[in-house]
Amino acid sequence: MSKLKLSVANAIYGSVAKNICSIAAAVVFVNAALNEEGSFRNIMEHTCLVPLGKLSYTVYHINFVLVTALVVVVRETITLDASMLIGSTVGILVLSYGLGLVLFLLVEQPLANLLGSKTNYFRFADNVKQPDLYRYDNYDQCLVQGSTFCMVRAVVKPNSSNEVWNRIQSTYSNGRFYRHNLVERAICIERCLQIVNELSHSERQELLGEPFAVDFKYFLDAKFFPLQSHHRKLYGEVVNVCVNRELRSEFGLEAFAEIEYCHEPNRRVDPLDTWDVTCIAVICLVIVFAILSTIFDYHLKKKLALDDHFATNLEPIEHRLATIWSVPRNMHLMTAPPRSVLGKDFLCLEGVRFVTMFLVVVVHVAQMWMRIPLQNPELFEGAFQNSSFASVCQMTTNLVQLFFTIGGLLTAVNLLDFLAKNPGNIRSWWKVLWDKVVNRLKRILPVYLFMILIVATLFRRVPLGPLYDRIVGAESSNCRTNWWSNLLFVNNYVNGNDTCLRASWYLSADLQYYLFGLFALLMMSRFPKTTKYWIGFMVILNFAGPGLEIWFRQLPPISTNAIRFSAPTFFDDEWMEKMYKPFQTSSAGYFYGIMAGMMYHQIKHSGKILENQKVRSAIAILAIVVTVACYAPAYLLYEANLKPLPWPMAIYGSVAKNVCSIAAAVVFVNAALNEEGSFRKIMEHSYLVPLGKLSYTVYHINFVLVTALVVVVRETITLDASMLIGSTVGILVLSYGLGLVLFLLVEQPLANLLGSKTNYFRFAGKFSVKKAKCPSGCANQKNKSKK
Repeated sequence: MSKLKLSVANAIYGSVAKNICSIAAAVVFVNAALNEEGSFRNIMEHTCLVPLGKLSYTVYHINFVLVTALVVVVRETITLDASMLIGSTVGILVLSYGLGLVLFLLVEQPLANLLGSKTNYFRFADNVKQPDLYRYDNYDQCLVQGSTFCMVRAVVKPNSSNEVWNRIQSTYSNGRFYRHNLVERAICIERCLQIVNELSHSERQELLGEPFAVDFKYFLDAKFFPLQSHHRKLYGEVVNVCVNRELRSEFGLEAFAEIEYCHEPNRRVDPLDTWDVTCIAVICLVIVFAILSTIFDYHLKKKLALDDHFATNLEPIEHRLATIWSVPRNMHLMTAPPRSVLGKDFLCLEGVRFVTMFLVVVVHVAQMWMRIPLQNPELFEGAFQNSSFASVCQMTTNLVQLFFTIGGLLTAVNLLDFLAKNPGNIRSWWKVLWDKVVNRLKRILPVYLFMILIVATLFRRVPLGPLYDRIVGAESSNCRTNWWSNLLFVNNYVNGNDTCLRASWYLSADLQYYLFGLFALLMMSRFPKTTKYWIGFMVILNFAGPGLEIWFRQLPPISTNAIRFSAPTFFDDEWMEKMYKPFQTSSAGYFYGIMAGMMYHQIKHSGKILENQKVRSAIAILAIVVTVACYAPAYLLYEANLKPLPWPMAIYGSVAKNVCSIAAAVVFVNAALNEEGSFRKIMEHSYLVPLGKLSYTVYHINFVLVTALVVVVRETITLDASMLIGSTVGILVLSYGLGLVLFLLVEQPLANLLGSKTNYFRFAGKFSVKKAKCPSGCANQKNKSKK
């Protein structure tokens, strides 16, 4: 009975306690709301507390993830003291609110603006309907009917007395909008002829648009469309009349329409040629090698009965050669932890590579959707009206700088570590330079050549669609004619818009930086007194290169072609060509990486790693804050009139180009020197490291997949969130899946073959000579043994 009374009392007490706290809070809150001069209200309304309060939702999501991550990194029992407890609490608080701010700016607030605003961003506020950017006839039905299907671009003629034109003109110079004076029509000639035949001769003549000058390029070179002039003679006037009839009847506008290319009903893909057969043979060969090598490796595993067979370096050279293509052995190499000190210190960079490549793929997919004929292109225009979203998009041009920074950092630490262990080699520095460059080419060329071969041959077998010639046809043609600029690593200067593998400019720039970086580091090691001059030159070039380019070419300090970079054509604008790809304008990432590597080497060998750790961490945080602050107002450039360009803009562009690279270099070297750092532990996660090692193959594959996905589009599409997310996930999965295949069948096997200290080619040569001499010699030996 007493136990029952105690249980009832506990229940009543618990219920009262649960309620009284809520009642107290409710009373305090309503009292504060009704008392303007109350102390509680004045304190809670402090200017520092209110913004932090608005981060509560994002911090609520993030803090427990961070706490969980902190627990996971514990590897031994810990003696807890007050300083550790306070330090971890402060650290989690700072990280929670810092990442909460990022999540607020990049996700919560932009989407709240876009979806919750009374302003309907998906329709123009002034309700002035503009011509559809895209109108496509039914492609398959047109060809089945035996008609010709033509891709047509039309430029709307200025008319200041027309309300629709004035609306188009109001967004003409704003990169956050499509060029609404450039429309695309995919026209079935049979339907068009029916419209034209209904018109009188005078009406047709009136609807023939006349050409006029424009200040932008909207066609690829005619060399990609050998029948362009023929089709223009046949159907040029017809499509001009059709397009102008539409624009005049609906909007009172006039345009000049031109045919880009046409598809005839009897069009067929070219038959297989020598290069197609070669590509198929190479693919079959590596697959057969992988199968046979894997089977033999499993046979050895059963025979040798080793505990960790695939991690064991086999002793006989013939066994090592036979298992080069072994899939489980190469998979182990992808997941094996590093053994060297450098490998352990910079393992976190694999995680950084994955995160960066992940974001690159996401950006490429978004650009793909901007290029696809959409029925609702205002979706992207509305998104770019949000200042936070627009500024973040401008920062995406710095993603490649992270790869450059990683490259410069690893180049410096590896070379300096090699010279520290082999000091005599600096006297023959040219041999070191030659060996390093040759090894570099051995690593990157196999996959590079394989992808060039794929795009030049099998890629053009992608199913035909209305966008085929503009995308696949042009890309495949470039790989067949301009491959030499890729292999000479100069396509960041030569054949800019006609390059094979559009993203391959990065490899050219990276090798150029690698050559310069090696030479500079060798000279600084050979002649230490020149160090300050080399560093001075690199810093000056980092600032002067982009600054002078911006000033003399009158370019925007930061890219402002948000949508127009991607649509409606498939070539880069002047900013991308002059500020993104060349050696002299994108050197900041690599050069600051080199300097960070030199700093790491000096600190590591001085034995004073723990000294100034807090200072380095503070500098890293400050560098990130400065980078965000530098790009926060960048969205204002979309609508700014920068003609002529004010001189401070050149300085701003140069600083913006540098701060991101400095921040990355500081963060990376700080992570390498701080074994217990949260950033390092997250980036060293066992899932991220193998994915980071696939970055090179994913880099090659993702853009090809994105391009192939565009080609299969045959009609205008209404884009929604599910389609955007689904396509992004699909491309990511395919990119990493095929990237893994390419890694296991091409990259890692050929790295084993070409990069190993074992000279497999010499062994194979001796073995073949021995086999050639064997028939007569072996017979004599057998006869002697019988006797």
